[in-house]
Amino acid sequence: MPPEPSRSFVGVLLGFACVFFLFAKRDKKPPQDDAEILLQLAQSQMREAQAKNRERAVQAITQKNNLQALVDQTQKMVTRLEERAETARQADDLDLEQGLLAERGQYLLTLTQTQASLASAIETTEAVKTAMRREEERIRAQTAQALAMKAQQRQALIELAIEKSRLGMTTSYASDLFDRAQAKIQQAQARRDLMARVRQTAEVLEAAAEEAAHNGDAALSRRLLAERDELKRAALNPKLWSS
Repeated sequence: MPPEPSRSFVGVLLGFACVFFLFAKRDKKPPQDDAEILLQLAQSQMREAQAKNRERAVQAITQKNNLQALVDQTQKMVTRLEERAETARQADDLDLEQGLLAERGQYLLTLTQTQASLASAIETTEAVKTAMRREEERIRAQTAQALAMKAQQRQALIELAIEKSRLGMTTSYASDLFDRAQAKIQQAQARRDLMARVRQTAEVLEAAAEEAAHNGDAALSRRLLAERDELKRAALNPKLWSS
């Protein structure tokens, strides 16, 4: 019978096996600039942006409803004070009547200011709703575009596999160059598409910021511009385009 291997020898073999497994697993990791991965990332960012836009719309509607409730409450108080002042006048209680009318005047001032804020809130809410509809239409169009691009990528890969089989063993030296060239082309196309989507998203943010500024919401306008700048900085990060 052959002698059993020593424990140290078995340990060395297991160590080499683990190292080989780790390198093999690392090599199978998909590249970060793969076209389909970039498309999935873009769709995820679009969904996140859509969720944020919906949250802003809900906030705008909530504030408008709060202002409407405040207007209704103030109007009821004005009416109640008018009725009490009329009752005091009929009872010849002039001091009480004057005090109630003075209090009514303060509520009328508050009512006028709140009504102006409500009108602005209603206008802002309608503008947000319109922007949301436009954004959802754009996202639907880009989603369809992403599906078409994924189909184009799969078709290109299938055609590439067919071309490889046609080249055969006698042209294996050219096959490697063809693969590398095809990978570079796909990489350039993926980067171009990503930058185009970044530009489109930045334009949407700029338009929304201008609309917010036009509507008097400077805080929202600044936030939108800050999001646009952050998106641009991320897209222009040299690490994103490193090979």
